[in-house]
Amino acid sequence: MGSYKANRKWRLSHPTERNSGRKRYYKQFQKGNWNEGKRWNEADMHEVLYSCTHNDRQLHRELGRSVAAIQHKRCQLWKEILLCSTNKS
Repeated sequence: MGSYKANRKWRLSHPTERNSGRKRYYKQFQKGNWNEGKRWNEADMHEVLYSCTHNDRQLHRELGRSVAAIQHKRCQLWKEILLCSTNKS
C-alpha cells in the first residue's frame, strides 16, 4: 500500500482517470431516474426524513431518485425544520 504522498501525486498527475472513476460511481445510482424534473410530494419527503428501515440505496430504488438527490433533499428538509424551530423561540 502506498503512502498518502504517493497517492496524492498520482491523483494530481492523472485527473481524468480519477474523474472518470467518480463519474462511474455516481452513474450507477442515477440509472432509472424517472422522476427527473418532477416535484417532491409529501409522502416522498416524509419517507426521506423519517425512514428508519431503509437506507439511501433502498430509497433510491423505491422513489426512483438518485442517492445524491435523496441526501440533498434530506439536508434541505432538516435545515427548514431547524430554521422553523429557531424562529419560534
